[in-house]
Amino acid sequence: MGNKSVNQVAGECLDSVNGDWEAAAKAFSDRLDDEPGLREALVAPLIGGAIWQAIRHAAHNQRYAMVNGNGPETGGKDDSSGLELVARRQAESLLDYPLAGGKRLGDATRTDLETTIAWHQTLAEQNSKKACWFEAIMKHLGAEEGVSVKDVLDDAGLQKLLDKAKKSKAA
Repeated sequence: MGNKSVNQVAGECLDSVNGDWEAAAKAFSDRLDDEPGLREALVAPLIGGAIWQAIRHAAHNQRYAMVNGNGPETGGKDDSSGLELVARRQAESLLDYPLAGGKRLGDATRTDLETTIAWHQTLAEQNSKKACWFEAIMKHLGAEEGVSVKDVLDDAGLQKLLDKAKKSKAA
């Protein structure tokens, strides 16, 4: 692949077919076997993103389990693996509770906790304002079943409600 980036190769492919996306995708695919390193350069960020998502999901499940005594991953199964998971989770210490950045609660300093508190407060405020927005949208739907948002509001109407919700003191 030389020193070309994935974006440069994509641009070359688009140029070679006069902007036809489907033809550019085929041209790009054809180059994967011909240019060493291109496949790896294309796939590496995807793998990195998938790893990060898996870690984030696992941390969420751990937090849930520590606070609630079990986790959503048990799925209500009536088998030994589910029972073992619940027993293992209950044996863990709250000192192992993972904070948003990945640090364990037991290792957190005052600064870590201040950062975590600010993060959770921001998240709560954002979610509260989103809830206000969704409530305002729902009022436009009325009581009749089957009416969808697009039946009663357009983008401009939704934006107006969003702006109003952002200015609200919800939180």
